[in-house]
Amino acid sequence: MSPKVLVVEDNIAIRMLLKELLKAEGVMRVSEAPNGLEALQKLRDRAFDVIFADLEMPEMDGLDLLRQLRSGAAPQNRSTPFIMVTAHASRDVVKRVGALGVRDFIVKPVTAGQVNSKLKSALSRGSTPRTDAQRDEDAWEL
Repeated sequence: MSPKVLVVEDNIAIRMLLKELLKAEGVMRVSEAPNGLEALQKLRDRAFDVIFADLEMPEMDGLDLLRQLRSGAAPQNRSTPFIMVTAHASRDVVKRVGALGVRDFIVKPVTAGQVNSKLKSALSRGSTPRTDAQRDEDAWEL
């Protein structure tokens, strides 16, 4: 079964690149959102196996999205592996995001090797157990 991945990125070119790189890795269930607010709604509606999210976005950035998730705003995704995508991976950013449980970063420009490595790592760690009904959900954007 292909994992369910959410890509949250305001830059459409990077969002499409991430989506294509994930598909090249065999991930056929990729949903997307242009900001944290829209992502939060999707995260409330369905369970995901991995989240790739930009750090800096309008309306709600990746850090605020992560805080919302970890505080239980979307219970089925509270512990979903979160991969932060950023052009600014300073020590301060790594420390702040790490305090919320993020261990994986992709530093822009995004490469296929980064996506492959981080996806495999996140999937091997797993997340909240899901029911068969959640796993088989078919309302996906492809």
